Amino acid sequence: LVSDDIGFTIAPKLNSAGRMDDASIALNFLLSKDQSSAYESLAVLDELNSYRKTIQERISNEAEQKSNKEDRAVVVWAEDWHEGIIGIVASKLSNSHKKPAFIFSIQNGIAKGSARANSNINLYDLISKASHLLLGCGGHKNAASLSLLEENLPEFKAIINKALFCFSR
Repeated sequence: LVSDDIGFTIAPKLNSAGRMDDASIALNFLLSKDQSSAYESLAVLDELNSYRKTIQERISNEAEQKSNKEDRAVVVWAEDWHEGIIGIVASKLSNSHKKPAFIFSIQNGIAKGSARANSNINLYDLISKASHLLLGCGGHKNAASLSLLEENLPEFKAIINKALFCFSR
């Protein structure tokens, strides 16, 4: 095994258990006492990881279509986007657009989001500009999670874009 085997083959399968279902599936695989139970758990992990890839691709495509190239940040939302996937999508869009990305999943009027940015942007400082809209927030300089009422999403988007406009001057 080399580090790429772990980083690009093994870890995503283990990680998919917690994202898509229950992390104990990965734990059961790691603690398997025999080859038969290991293969059984691995089959479940393979299935979950394939499902994760499918959902991730769908959300990425939908988020891409909703994004506005003129905005200084990608700020998009939709009903019932999988909360275990939106962080991956935010990272992908932040990298491809070279700007911060905020991806929100809306359920019952609450928008739960995941944000990613490159090293030039401090997400904590940026998000604090809209703190009056937030129900909760956590994270660090380059990754964050946050929640707010669905009705406040347009105002949140405007505040983030205005703050980034001022930042770039």
